Amino acid sequence: MVQNQFLVKDYIQDFELFEHFVANRRWTFNKTKLDKISQTVGDRGIVIAGEFYSPLKMLHLAMDPVNSVYFLMECPEQTKILLEMHEKAQLDCIKQCVENGVKVIMAMDNLDTMFHTPDYVKEYSSSYFKRQVLYAMKTEPDFLFMPVAIKKKT
Repeated sequence: MVQNQFLVKDYIQDFELFEHFVANRRWTFNKTKLDKISQTVGDRGIVIAGEFYSPLKMLHLAMDPVNSVYFLMECPEQTKILLEMHEKAQLDCIKQCVENGVKVIMAMDNLDTMFHTPDYVKEYSSSYFKRQVLYAMKTEPDFLFMPVAIKKKT
């Protein structure tokens, strides 16, 4: 996907509208669609629930990578608000998926880009990925694909 236009053009001027958008956006898992696709796939494969993306990726998709970096550096308090709201909404949908029988969850982040430096992932998205893994481990889905490795403390 090559994105040419972005929702947020000026993160200072557009902040209140963007905050309202992120605060009120919710995902609802479609169990009927899962059942229909699972029936079609049968024993020939595994149905994967995807399109989940980290707080960093949300900024990237909404305001482009360059403006996202400026926003992170210039407006840390506002950034934190948006990232936490996005994380909560995404994790709510992931819980819906797992509770409705999804066996494979795939995050759609591209973490090999310069935008997602290790420091940025740690600072702005590690909570999201850790919470996904912990929830999935608690509920024991058969599989969980993650785009990031989380090192266990020893």
